Amino acid sequence: MTEHVHETYQALRTGEAAEADPFPPGEGAPVQYGPQARALALSLRDQRRLSCERAAELINGLAGYAMSQATAVNMALEAENSPAMLLFEAGAKARLAGAPVLRADETGVGTGGKTNWAHVAADDEFSLFCPHAGRGHEGAEAAGIIPERRPDRFLTRDRLQTYFGYDRKRCLCNARLLRDLQKCVDAGGGQKSPSRMQHPLSGLNAQTDAYGGKLPLSLQAGGRRTCETILAEGYAETGGRVLARPPGGKKKRGRIRKTFCRNLLETLDVQEDAVLRFTTD
Repeated sequence: MTEHVHETYQALRTGEAAEADPFPPGEGAPVQYGPQARALALSLRDQRRLSCERAAELINGLAGYAMSQATAVNMALEAENSPAMLLFEAGAKARLAGAPVLRADETGVGTGGKTNWAHVAADDEFSLFCPHAGRGHEGAEAAGIIPERRPDRFLTRDRLQTYFGYDRKRCLCNARLLRDLQKCVDAGGGQKSPSRMQHPLSGLNAQTDAYGGKLPLSLQAGGRRTCETILAEGYAETGGRVLARPPGGKKKRGRIRKTFCRNLLETLDVQEDAVLRFTTD
């Protein structure tokens, strides 16, 4: 606990008043939480992903501070709108918008019983999270980070259709593809191609690292042929390259419904250049 005392002096002869040094910046109430308590509340909310209610409960239990949920919310709002934070956000957006390689993603965040989306843009040093109610193009645009036309820059992302609308060099996240392939493996169904596809993707990644970030042309071609052979096997396992509607039953209009693994297979095929971009650039 720190106590600040502010004194006012008055000259005996002239009656003029003189004040000592003012209170430190941010000290505007008779009793309030100091910077360490504020930092703890913000760290629990932003770094540990706790709600303001849970953060206040934890502080009450550990430190004995009778902090309310409303106090934690106000601390967060003050921090978000502080000049230092606004300056950092503007600088981070400018840096990320011009990054040679930009990583973009989105993840669901529960808010008041509803699912909102945290849109993320990052490079090797900065990560910027922007909340929005929508997952698609509107939410990505609200962050104002990904320029529409930068064909000379790379955009690494998942298979969400939103990102295909940006005029940039496309890179599909290899880690995400491996995770999706593992999901197909865990689902069973007798398909061997998902498991087989994991090996060349992992192997090519290790080879690329060994060669300093770019494979020789002969190894690039060999890796591509291996992937294309496995993709052909995957089509054979899932009904061929062109799906036909099952015979009998009521005829339906529109696109044929596809499984998660079939959609992944077609993405690996159609977006082959983006999938293997990490071997060439």
